[in-house]
Amino acid sequence: MAFVSPRAEESRAATLGSLAPDQDSSSFTSKSMKKQCARREVFCGNTCHELKRFWEQEIGKQTYYRESEEYRLGRSALRRLREEWRQKLEMKLRLRNHTEEAEEQVHLG
Repeated sequence: MAFVSPRAEESRAATLGSLAPDQDSSSFTSKSMKKQCARREVFCGNTCHELKRFWEQEIGKQTYYRESEEYRLGRSALRRLREEWRQKLEMKLRLRNHTEEAEEQVHLG
């Protein structure tokens, strides 16, 4: 929901109240919209910068948290332990395969 200052809201209500009952409000809307847009651009100037700054800070925080988590996981012993277990299993498999091949050669030879 967009923020509209109380002053702008009062001005709009006063102008809408001054319309004649048979007067078409669409023509009024197009004229008043131009004035309101011009006022909102001035109002939005600071607000837009504040919103941009806010989201840049939020993105910066999330980036920092993500990078620190990646760094923490990189230093984690879990990765090192998994690699050691993988190497041990590969070595056991190689030894078993090597002994099975040697036994086959003995039986065939």
